[in-house]
Amino acid sequence: MKPASRIPMNYISLDLETTGFSAQNDRITEIGAVKVRDGKIVDRFTQLVNPGRRVSARITELTGISNEMLEDQPVIEDILGDFIHWTENDRLVGHNTKFDLSFLIANAERVFRRLHTLFRASH
Repeated sequence: MKPASRIPMNYISLDLETTGFSAQNDRITEIGAVKVRDGKIVDRFTQLVNPGRRVSARITELTGISNEMLEDQPVIEDILGDFIHWTENDRLVGHNTKFDLSFLIANAERVFRRLHTLFRASH
């Protein structure tokens, strides 16, 4: 355990919910984050995400997120840029950060690959 003096005072605590456990095959269903400055929560980012596929009963049981809750929500392509901008390059921390970051990276790669393809097709 790190001494209290080594804990950063400015960071973002991140938690994602997903359709499963594979960043390559599953999708994000919720992004939840709080921005901390000088040890105090100063902002929140909470957004359900339509994964474009059904959520299994097991995942609903684990997360409390149902297909009905997601059907009218934005897709990841519509919110990922906003979330990345919101983070302001802060340090991300969380309970299982490696898992969450793997999903953020995989989704960013998919989103920006699609944008690149669309851009190339229009020129």
